[in-house]
Amino acid sequence: MSIITLFDYKTAHIFILIKIELYIMKHILTALLALSLFGCGGDSSSDNKAVVNHVTTPEKTVNLDGISLKSTIYPDKINDYSNRDHLKVVFSTDNITDGSETISCNWMIDNITVSNDCEYQLKENEHLSPIIVSAQLNYKEQVTEPFIKTFTKAFPIQQVENSYSKVTLLNTGQVIEWNHILDGEYAYQAERRFEKIPSIDNHQFIAIYAHANAFSGIKNNGNFYLWGPKIKDNVDLIDAINAEGVKKVTSANNYFSILTNTGNVYIIGSTKGTTKKLTIDNGIDMLTSESSTIIQTEEDKACLIEDSGKISCSDIQGDIKNLVELKYDYKGNYALLTDQGNLYRWGKLAKAQGELVSQNVENIIANDSAFAFLRLDGTVGAWGSRTQGGEFIYDYYSFEQTYFKASKKCVPVKNDEPDYDSSDIYDPDYEPAYDPICGRGYEQVSIPAYYSPEKKHSEHKLDTELTNVKKIVGASGSFAALTLDGDVITWGTIFSGGNIYSDKVNHANELTNIVDIKTNTSGYSTIRQDGDITSWQGIWDIAAEIQFGEYIKYYYYDQNRPSHVGFSDAFIKASPDSVTSFTSNEGAYLLTEEAKREPSPHFILNSWGFKELGASLTNIKLPGKVDKVFSHKTGFTIYTDQGHIYNIDVPNEIAVLKKIETTI
Repeated sequence: MSIITLFDYKTAHIFILIKIELYIMKHILTALLALSLFGCGGDSSSDNKAVVNHVTTPEKTVNLDGISLKSTIYPDKINDYSNRDHLKVVFSTDNITDGSETISCNWMIDNITVSNDCEYQLKENEHLSPIIVSAQLNYKEQVTEPFIKTFTKAFPIQQVENSYSKVTLLNTGQVIEWNHILDGEYAYQAERRFEKIPSIDNHQFIAIYAHANAFSGIKNNGNFYLWGPKIKDNVDLIDAINAEGVKKVTSANNYFSILTNTGNVYIIGSTKGTTKKLTIDNGIDMLTSESSTIIQTEEDKACLIEDSGKISCSDIQGDIKNLVELKYDYKGNYALLTDQGNLYRWGKLAKAQGELVSQNVENIIANDSAFAFLRLDGTVGAWGSRTQGGEFIYDYYSFEQTYFKASKKCVPVKNDEPDYDSSDIYDPDYEPAYDPICGRGYEQVSIPAYYSPEKKHSEHKLDTELTNVKKIVGASGSFAALTLDGDVITWGTIFSGGNIYSDKVNHANELTNIVDIKTNTSGYSTIRQDGDITSWQGIWDIAAEIQFGEYIKYYYYDQNRPSHVGFSDAFIKASPDSVTSFTSNEGAYLLTEEAKREPSPHFILNSWGFKELGASLTNIKLPGKVDKVFSHKTGFTIYTDQGHIYNIDVPNEIAVLKKIETTI
């Protein structure tokens, strides 16, 4: 019994010892394992600390409190971007991070996800739409809530004008009225009949228009909106238009034409007589020239509405593309081109209204008195005033000293008595002397031989065939064609650049390797491949002076152009590969070129031509790239890719460049 008890005691003791040893070994092994994984403690490196912090709960919570866009083209300003810009999302937080954070982004434009990267290259015109960016910050296993921001920048997209104001449409749907008569010294002349757009209505525009006395626009709900005149007699008509929905608006000199979704056409003019609904339905498209409108119907008819109210309809093939008309003595003559290349005409120059003139036509243009058209095969046709470009001839005028032989002339008999007054004495039997050649009361006088300037006029047919032509332009009384080989061919009157062949106006050697040509209605200007610029008109003025007691008349030609006409030449050498715009108004030319060797985009501006219409600006450097250029009566307006507006005007006979404020 005792032996068993002793055995049991010893066994229990050994069991207890074994259990204690196992307990100790377990904790020693656990400690050793921890040391092998995490080190021995004491001083440790920042890397190890970072690892420890990574597996533990961060001491602070990081929030994303702002994002902005940085342009790689214009990096100086935040959120200042341009068309086709490369943008990067820049973020800010409310805590200091150690640089290990990352950011994820999402870009949406026009309700379409365009990128999931934090950098994005804008496509064409995407800068005009709101840019929605969503960003999240990732930091030490923290992911912030999405930070969403919409970026919208105002860019000018369209411009119209009349004598009251210039109006710019922004991509935001608002309009800017500037150079307004109500803001100037002549406000008193217009304040009773003209007004600006009310601020409450200045939103949601998608297009704007102008005629001589009013402005109008289409809003994004499809409604037509009219402003300008204080007295509006067409409210009911506008309500009817908006009830049908606006499909298209065009503007002539004195009225707006509105085509509705139901096919009806309305005229909103300056007077009650020109405000009406036309008796034409089923309209599907329309075009407007300076004074008239043409409507295409579902029945494939083209109906011309002249400013007199006369309507004439004709069958056509194709959709209407371009409408032009003549002026002054030839007013009432029209030409219409369709997208199928069919050319039709109306007016006194047509054999029948809506007559088919030609097929396979690419372009139709008009000057004051004639039409010219370019066919797809590079040949040219024309009709109208034969001396103003309607036929392929050019003229020449000069004053030449002409020899006149000695002759006799009949003149009234004069009484040589001093202080004689025929009313003093009345003699009923008096009869004036009778000359057998000249008759009673006249006598012959001898005129010696003499020289005198006499005006000479000649006409010449073109000896160059109009083929291989790629472009045609028209001044007031002439046309010019540019060929694929870079040659220039002109025809029409010498008074507006139609003659480049005769003495004193010959430019044949200069007009080779031409890359582009423009007209200022008085003449032409070209850019050559080597950068030379040539401008001409032909005859600029007529003058007379006394030489050796004789009255001498003469013309001013290109070779002896006088300073008093106020024409400035382009004293520059262009770089055709750098040209971003080349345009003209009715007197001046404008050229912009990309500036080289600049850290950010810039352009160089030059203007030449008649100074009172915007010429004589030389080598002006401006920031940005040229986006659009608009010509107006006394200058030009330039839109840049950054959304800036620069205007050239002539307030005091000197061209002035001014930046226009675009904030509303």
